[in-house]
Amino acid sequence: MRAVWGFVLIVAFPNVIAAQWTTSVQKDEMTNERMFFATSPSSSPSSALEFPYGDTKAWVGFGCKGADEWVFVGFSNQPNLVNTEAGDGYNYFETRVKRG
Repeated sequence: MRAVWGFVLIVAFPNVIAAQWTTSVQKDEMTNERMFFATSPSSSPSSALEFPYGDTKAWVGFGCKGADEWVFVGFSNQPNLVNTEAGDGYNYFETRVKRG
């Protein structure tokens, strides 16, 4: 599964892959479980957004903990997303990605 996500990231984000990604590890001190993350550099939208989102940037991330894997999108400020499903401190949503 990790190979598939890696392939998706390379195909969908070729310019981002060439840039320097940041990696990190979080360790739960109580259980010694570790979560691993990789995040892309921030990127601006392809066309300007209206106020108050004019300076919003986003990044793509990949996380894993044991056999669990997920992909996420982060924003520099909280956008007003519609058609989302609330999670525990985050929202689920579907999106499409266009290769740059």
